[in-house]
This record gives sequence, structure tokens and C-alpha cells, in this order.
Amino acid sequence: MLPQVRLGFIAWTLLMSATLPGCVAQPARTGVVRYTTTTACVDAISALQPRSIPPPDKNDSPAVFVFDSSSVCLRDAQNTRRPALLLSLAEVSIPAEILISSSGRGEVTLAPLISVLDKDFIEQSRYPFEKFTKRGTDFSMSVFLNDAGRQPAYLLIVADDVWLGKDNLTVAGKSQTTVWSTGLVTGAYTSGYEARQLSTFSDLGSLTIKRKSYAPPSLEETHN
Repeated sequence: MLPQVRLGFIAWTLLMSATLPGCVAQPARTGVVRYTTTTACVDAISALQPRSIPPPDKNDSPAVFVFDSSSVCLRDAQNTRRPALLLSLAEVSIPAEILISSSGRGEVTLAPLISVLDKDFIEQSRYPFEKFTKRGTDFSMSVFLNDAGRQPAYLLIVADDVWLGKDNLTVAGKSQTTVWSTGLVTGAYTSGYEARQLSTFSDLGSLTIKRKSYAPPSLEETHN
């Protein structure tokens, strides 16, 4: 029979070797993909054709909007061309919540910047991409609209330049630990896997948008 010290050393060796991370497959990078327009550009937000936010369907599914080479091009004062989405709020009952999610499942992840505009296309509030929360592979945030101040009339969505070209790394995995005993010593080993998905923040990608009714808390509820 092996001495207890030797058995303890074997158990420690098995434990350490079983918990060392293995090789993780890394997806190949194809370079940063950026917007190249196939349409004529407009120079003013007011020249964009607004689209509506449809109500959720019977399955409560959100509407999908894609930013690609066929998207409307908005050109700014610095001659920067970018895809832009102008959403009309005419059919949205205020107050309301607009839930916006950006998919991070492909090679590129759209990093949106949201502006709330009034009827004269004057910006009332702005939500940069840093306000989004990562949930799994996706990023999401809620824009709450109310009738305080000037009535919100549009949402303008463009890419957030600060994030373009940066990496978006998602790590997911699962592990299982098994404890064993010989009567003299006790050990454990861990097995599992880790998967990594790497994409690039871009001005291309897809968004899902859902509108919901929103009732802000009353003063009485706020003080309770």
C-alpha cells in the first residue's frame, strides 16, 4: 500500500491537472466591416423618411431593423457618411417604454446611439452605447418617453463612433466537479468547456425594437 503522503501527492496532482484550462477555439477574424452605402446621402435629419415602430405581434415579438449597405445614408458636416434610422413616435402612446436590443451573434455588433427628437428635429435627450447592458450575446436598454417638456416625436438611431472597431468578446461555459475518496485521501476533478465568441463593434448589424405602455410611478408611490 502506498504511503499516505504519496497518495496525497497523487490526489493533488490529479486535481491540478484536471482544473487547468484547455485550449479554446478562437474564431477567425475577417477584419472590421464598415458601412459602404449603395444609396444617395441626405444632409439633414429632416430629409430622412421616418419609419414606424409596429406594435408587437400576437407572439409579442419585437420589430427587426437591419443596418446594411442599403440603409439610408446620413451625411454630417464633416462629410462622414453613416447609416441612419429615423423612427416616428406618432403611433406610440406617451408615456411609453421603447426596448432596443442589438444582436451580438455575428462577426459584427451594431453599437447604436439613440437620440430623442421633438417635432422640429431638435434633440431632447441622448443615449450613447455605454448606457446599454450586455445580456448574453446581446446589448439592450429601455428608452422611457414621457410628456414632460417638449413632446417626443422621433427616435434617431445611428452608430456610436466611440465604439467602432473595438472588440466584443463573449465568454460562456459550463463545468462540473466530481469529488472522490479512497478512504485515506479525498480529491476532486473538474471537467467542462469554455466557448468564446469575438466580434467587432460596427455601424452594421441588426436591432430589435419593441414598444410598451409605461405608467410612471405616482408621487404617492414614490414616497412610500
